[in-house]
Amino acid sequence: MKPICIAPFVGFDWRGNKGFDKKFEGSYRPCCDAQYHDDISPLYLVEEFKSVQDIMQNPLAQEIRKSLLSGEFHTVCRGCERLSKQGLKSPKDKYNKLLDQIDEPLEWSVEKGTESENIYLLDYRSSNLCNFKCRMCTPSNSNLIAKEEGVGEWHYDDTRKVSEMVDHIPLDKLVLLKFAGGEPLIMDEPLKLLEKLGDLPNLTVVVLTNLSKLSERALNALKSAKVKRIHLQISIDGTGDTYEYIRTGGVWSNLLKNLEIVRNLESHSEISMGVTFVAQLWNAYNIPDFARWFLEVESKLIGNPHSYYPKIHILHVIQPYLQLGNLNADDLKMIRNQLIEVFDGQSEENLDLMLKPLLKFLVEREDKKLQEFSRVTALLDERRQTSLLSLDSEYTRYL
Repeated sequence: MKPICIAPFVGFDWRGNKGFDKKFEGSYRPCCDAQYHDDISPLYLVEEFKSVQDIMQNPLAQEIRKSLLSGEFHTVCRGCERLSKQGLKSPKDKYNKLLDQIDEPLEWSVEKGTESENIYLLDYRSSNLCNFKCRMCTPSNSNLIAKEEGVGEWHYDDTRKVSEMVDHIPLDKLVLLKFAGGEPLIMDEPLKLLEKLGDLPNLTVVVLTNLSKLSERALNALKSAKVKRIHLQISIDGTGDTYEYIRTGGVWSNLLKNLEIVRNLESHSEISMGVTFVAQLWNAYNIPDFARWFLEVESKLIGNPHSYYPKIHILHVIQPYLQLGNLNADDLKMIRNQLIEVFDGQSEENLDLMLKPLLKFLVEREDKKLQEFSRVTALLDERRQTSLLSLDSEYTRYL
């Protein structure tokens, strides 16, 4: 029987942040999408890392695999379960697509993942080192936010050698190596690993990036890697001033320049790009303009996306006070109508990838959280010397 999701059977997520006590040397979990639910942690408790088997044969990993193999979502998989029940695509769908990339039969094992014990998926997040302070982000994903919130910078200082972990992981069977952060293209460890990769023609490398910094070292690593594909999944949460307001530290013109650089990059590997957009109150009135921009540039800048990510990945922000449903009925209707006009005559693919999920997010909430939205907006505007009202006066009634 095939499991609901193959992620915990074929690999794992590794996050390298030290904790507040500076002693915690990283955490492992079934995938980056596993979440706390009902006071159950998705983290595998691995006291000492000696081999991949210490992670894959962890009791929680086995418990999760047992649930998935029996056709049930585990508690830490509730996020995917909720999306599936809503008829939306969930992270498990992209993980299951990896089966198309694995060129050998798999025999599922609750104890070991697969009987071969090969690792095909590695989600590698060496730290939260970042040059952005995106407003919907958290200290665990940006050291600058951690510093701003007074919890220290909370990231590795790059003295830990990448070989401490990577040397224990056989790379030859990997079909997906995913880097995230923080911002992986400014971190030493991900670049070391990219430089370390040999000739791996079956491997796809995915980099989740803000694409704000393209150092000579990063460009050389992207050029010289001899893998099947390098896919850059770029976080863009608006256009122009909205982009710069949400993604503090970002410059819109710089992003456009770097998109062109990557588009024209000559590499031993195939290069592709995709965009991740997080719908939220702070970009609500910019959503139609963002959609117009994307539809205009997709063929020129985005290229041929890898199947793991679509060319555009639309997400809804997690925090309830930032969700679009906090808008009043008239504003929701206005934005819906603008989007329907933008997508008039577009392909079914673009309707499925962009319009349909956005329309599902643009539904009024019964339990609105506008007081919290106003409080957080005022706090961040004061800290960062910005003004949401400068983006659009429509926000006046929500502050």
